[in-house]
Amino acid sequence: MRIAILTIFVMACTSSSGPSGDPQNGDATIVIGGTTGKLVVGSAIADASMPGNMIVQLGTSGVTCTTDLNSSESPLQGQFAYFSVSSSGPGVYSEVQIGLISDRGNSVAFDEGTGSVEIDSIDTRVTGQVTYTPGGNAANGTFDVEKCF
Repeated sequence: MRIAILTIFVMACTSSSGPSGDPQNGDATIVIGGTTGKLVVGSAIADASMPGNMIVQLGTSGVTCTTDLNSSESPLQGQFAYFSVSSSGPGVYSEVQIGLISDRGNSVAFDEGTGSVEIDSIDTRVTGQVTYTPGGNAANGTFDVEKCF
C-alpha cells in the first residue's frame, strides 16, 4: 500500500502542468494589447469558408484540432494568431490576412491586418514562418503544428 501511495505522489509531483492544446514546436511569439506571449500550441485545420485553404492557428493555450479561431464563437482564454493560406503545398504568401486575439476573461482585444507567411512543408505537420508587425501588435516566428485535415 505504501508503494502505491508513493507512486501516485511521485507521478502527481512530476506531471506536466503546461498549457492545454496540441504542442506547437516553433518559436512564434505574439504581442497584443500590451502583453507578450509564446505561441506554444497550435493546429492546421481545413478552412470551411475557403475550399483548398487551411487555417493555421497558434495560441498560448487551448488550441487543438477541434478549435476554429476563424469561427464566430468566442475563443478560449489566452492569446492567439491565425491565418488562412493554400493547403496545396509549400509556398510564400506576401499578403495574408492575419488575425490576433487576446482574451483575458475581463478584457478582449482583436487585431487584423496584412502580413506574410511562408509554408515550408505540409505532411502530418505543417511548418513555416509568420511575420506580422503592423505597429504595437505582432505575431512573428516559426511554427510547426499538427495537420488536422
